[in-house]
Amino acid sequence: MQSTTRSTPSLLISLILFLSAALLFAGAISIAFTAFLPLIAGKGIQAQGTIYGFGFGFEALLLFTATYLCFQKYGERSMADLQIRIQIKGWHIFMVLFGTSLALLLGYLVAENKNISWLILPVLTIPAVALPIGLIFGLGAHKIQLGPRWRVWGIFGLGMTLGPFILFVVEIFILIFFIILLIAFLTLQPHLSNEIVTLANQISLLQDDPPALIHLILPYVLKPGSIIAALSFIAIIVPFTEELIKPIGVWFFASKLESPAQGFALGALSGAAYALVETIGASGQTAGWASLLITRIGTTLLHITSTALMGRGIALAWKKRHYLKLMAIYFFSSALHGLWNASAIMYSYSLLARELDPSSLLSSMTPFTIAFSIALTVILLIILILGNKSLNQTNVQDPIEMTDHVSA
Repeated sequence: MQSTTRSTPSLLISLILFLSAALLFAGAISIAFTAFLPLIAGKGIQAQGTIYGFGFGFEALLLFTATYLCFQKYGERSMADLQIRIQIKGWHIFMVLFGTSLALLLGYLVAENKNISWLILPVLTIPAVALPIGLIFGLGAHKIQLGPRWRVWGIFGLGMTLGPFILFVVEIFILIFFIILLIAFLTLQPHLSNEIVTLANQISLLQDDPPALIHLILPYVLKPGSIIAALSFIAIIVPFTEELIKPIGVWFFASKLESPAQGFALGALSGAAYALVETIGASGQTAGWASLLITRIGTTLLHITSTALMGRGIALAWKKRHYLKLMAIYFFSSALHGLWNASAIMYSYSLLARELDPSSLLSSMTPFTIAFSIALTVILLIILILGNKSLNQTNVQDPIEMTDHVSA
């Protein structure tokens, strides 16, 4: 007799993804409509609006697809339980690299042409963003059994929606806490409070003189205390928070993971989902559009690799009770993320220092930060590929208590 028990998790995920998709689609329509309003006044269309409208629409389409496939499970459709396995071949890599390069090149050529950039850049943004993400995820998930289709899409959808939302809320609360601590510190330092009031008055007087305003603020921004505070938040607190929450879909289905390899691949999928949202959110910058998206490929690799490691750790902890291994992986993933963020911050500070004092030690760090980021990118790629290879070799030999593929 066939069971009539319906999958509650699939229904819950379907609702979350549908609401998120509907909001994104409404936002895409609203942004696109607003982008065309200047035509009424005889002005040109800004590419930023059309890029975000198109990008958010693409995200909404992915989430509607994920909603449908998850709801198939609730409707007890056999198609929902089809197993997914990805295999990357040489021609896949070539086509992705070619397509990405072509999109970036065309975007570079038209980005500064305001007459056509609003029309061309939105179309080019999708392949320039999605193709590298898909390839890097494929390298991490190569030949690994991902599980039933509805669960794979559910994890991807949660990585696009619930993960970023929770991270946004948590990081806002942490930032507010830091601001409260700063205010409390300033109340105990009257001379600093007076200096801030004086600075605020000077800023208000220089609002119409941007160069003077920059030179006024730069010395404060480049003070050691300011740099340490920025590094503490962006290179320590943010990475440890993100690496815990990014694999939210893997946490949700931890009891269904069949092996560390599957946890690794689904973690990579969660990282890819998060990278997609983050990169599309940054893609509206038309000045340096191509260079921005090229640097985002490195950030994508970071998110996918670190979250893949976390997925493996979650599988080990849930099934084999290897909690210390999970903690070690968590600290290692967060450290990789922290090093990446620290390099990006110090690069920005070195550029700012050039404006204030080109002969300073900080201003000379630009080449070092670039070289460090490139080296870290290579290390991340090696970790991802070797991690996939080693797990593929041990997956058959050391499975973790196989679960029912068609269970909820």
